Amino acid sequence: MPADESFALPVGQGPAPADVGALIDLVLTRFHAPHRKQGPQLLGAAQRLEAGHAEDPSWPKGLSALIERINGRLAAHMAKEEIVVFPRMRRGGGAPLDRPLAVLHAEHEDLERDMGALREMTNAFTAPNSASAEWRELYAGLAQFAEDLAQHTRLEDEVLFPGFEARPK
Repeated sequence: MPADESFALPVGQGPAPADVGALIDLVLTRFHAPHRKQGPQLLGAAQRLEAGHAEDPSWPKGLSALIERINGRLAAHMAKEEIVVFPRMRRGGGAPLDRPLAVLHAEHEDLERDMGALREMTNAFTAPNSASAEWRELYAGLAQFAEDLAQHTRLEDEVLFPGFEARPK
């Protein structure tokens, strides 16, 4: 997405202090707010479709449960960022952020695994030929959600977080 390319820095080089607030604002508006809206919408669509396709062998069994797990993990993750980490980053760090950032990195990896399972479960977000328009829309929405989440975690892991992690001595 072009929105984060303007903030791209070499891996391992954190943002300049003046850019931290702008990067956090970008994460909040470009990723957190849409994730909070899209996640429940996608879950609702999956639940409706799952109810209607309970006997359809081509419907991915457990899709709603996986989306619900992703939404729960993502909501908890974003809350940690917004309540604990981002305010400290805006103030310039203060207490070391290595531990909270290590937790956030691990959660990114968990979400990446969940998204891999989602991608596999949905045949890379490719609906079967017999799928309804709503089913196709769900998969298109899931593909966009997956892409947005990948951009979100990449921006944090490669651009925002490194400036607040301890450097090897």
